[in-house]
Amino acid sequence: MSRPMLRGVVGASLVLAVVSTTAFADDGVVLQVSHSPAPGEVRLDWSGGQPAYKVYRSTSPTTIVSPVNQLGETAGSLWLDAPPAGSVFYYRIVGPCLTPSTENCDGVDDDCNGFVDDGCPGSCTDDGGCAANEYCDAVGLCAPDVADGQACGRDEQCVADHCSNGVCCASGDCCTSAAQCAAHGWDLRCDAPTSCQGSEGTPVCTATFQCGALTVADDSLCGGMVSQTCGPYPSIVCTGAVTQPPDQGALCADLCGDDGGCDPGAYCDATGHCIPDLSLGQVCTEPSQCQSGICVDGVCCNTTCTGTCQACDLAGTSGTCTLAANGTDPDVECGAVSCTGFYHSWSGDSCRRKADVSDATATCNGAGACRSAAQECTAQSVVGPTTVTCNANCQNPNLATCTGTTAGTCTNVNPGNQSCGQGVCQVTVPQCSNGAPLACVPNSGAATTETCNNIDDNCDGTVDNGSFGDGFESNNTCASVRTLPTVNSDQTLTQNTLTIYPSGDVDYFRINATETDSSCACCDFFCTDEDYDLTVTLTVPAGAGSYLFCTDPVCGSVGNNCQTVNAGSINSWRYDLDGECGPSTDSYSVYFRISPGNSPGFECAPYTLSYFFDAGICN
Repeated sequence: MSRPMLRGVVGASLVLAVVSTTAFADDGVVLQVSHSPAPGEVRLDWSGGQPAYKVYRSTSPTTIVSPVNQLGETAGSLWLDAPPAGSVFYYRIVGPCLTPSTENCDGVDDDCNGFVDDGCPGSCTDDGGCAANEYCDAVGLCAPDVADGQACGRDEQCVADHCSNGVCCASGDCCTSAAQCAAHGWDLRCDAPTSCQGSEGTPVCTATFQCGALTVADDSLCGGMVSQTCGPYPSIVCTGAVTQPPDQGALCADLCGDDGGCDPGAYCDATGHCIPDLSLGQVCTEPSQCQSGICVDGVCCNTTCTGTCQACDLAGTSGTCTLAANGTDPDVECGAVSCTGFYHSWSGDSCRRKADVSDATATCNGAGACRSAAQECTAQSVVGPTTVTCNANCQNPNLATCTGTTAGTCTNVNPGNQSCGQGVCQVTVPQCSNGAPLACVPNSGAATTETCNNIDDNCDGTVDNGSFGDGFESNNTCASVRTLPTVNSDQTLTQNTLTIYPSGDVDYFRINATETDSSCACCDFFCTDEDYDLTVTLTVPAGAGSYLFCTDPVCGSVGNNCQTVNAGSINSWRYDLDGECGPSTDSYSVYFRISPGNSPGFECAPYTLSYFFDAGICN
């Protein structure tokens, strides 16, 4: 079945045209498009088909039936639409498909999807289905792109892929006549007042079907406008001439003969150049250079500014005649002042008075007169000579003094006691007496021979530095090991004259234990076995830090078994010894090393080494 698709070109007036199309799916709808009585409004009437009807409008005939193009849905057969102006629109009313079937490439929308022969050779549903130089036309067939200057509805229909004003062109606003390019022209205007340049633009449609403008230079509308202010020289004003030089700055003057050759508010200097009149506070040499007509203290001033302690060049008020601030004397009008009797401050232990005020530093009082001695010296911050110095160790400055007109005084103190001498010769006396240092003299008559008592008896600065070695020295290696008396069965022996002294001393000892009893402990069934315990105990004297107490049956390995015994503490080693019953005598030898531990690790006072041989036991 064949049906028409209607399009409308909306502009100043609505133009309707019939576009023949291949038949769409059989939905029974016949559409009629006409003008509505309202300006710019389109009336859609249709018959046949079944509701509900969907109304579509698009600028492309190939993509009408799309959700984005649907205007609405209705159960009636009338629709009024007011499309935007300036474009070509296509309409379609779609009802439910009555007899959908497989697409047969027969020029009919058999499958009721809104496209005719989609999927068939040469057919298309959008421009993407066509070659780069083709577009998808209203009947779903690929057609060649149209040339510049030809009518179009969208960019894809044009060879240059640009459609504007319903016409193809390369870019910008497309046209077929200058009437379409009115927006590109302009009336006579002054484009650049600073260069007196103006123009008028006539709209044109170029040979490439693009809107443009023909520019006609005309500077006459710039007349009367100031083009250049020229700084201190007279300003330049544009004339009413059609053609004027663009470099208006070149017309500015750069020399003058007198003030008349300068802009108002400027003067002609000695070099023949215009200089803007100076404002208040600016440096000047002549009154004629100033806007105020007064040049005082080297600046343009608001008054003649005569009188004591006033000036026109003061910081912050330059250009305004102002009283000199308290503490200043810009014209050096005030004389020198003595500040004897005025005190500055303490510096450590010294009180300093204030320095005298010279005539170069004497100042005004802020009320148009020079300051008095009290004012000057009270304000003086420069330190003068020292008037009193307290003893650094035996006196303290009285901080309530040495200020204003109060002279500095010192308070006698004793910071503490001092000690001198060493050991028993040391004495302690006060550091000061009556504000002066007190000498300290050691009591050298108290010195005696050094003894081991933790006191420096001979006053040489070293405690217990006499000859306090024990009778077993030297025994500081295995080669010089000392053998202590042999301990017999069930006997305890004690050595209490041994010392680790002086620093670095080491003692090596061998202890022999011998069976001297005839009894047998009978530790086995046959009464042939008995055991022994040898216990060796070390007592470290107080003040020794700690000693290392090491033992082994072999002297060379005595460092393999060690324990630390702290000062004033007792620790022991015990050997479990295996013996036998019978005519033979059991005897044993073990080695011990006593050496420095934690600091100091030595002491002139002796340590105690006791050993007990417990015989005839069973371990």
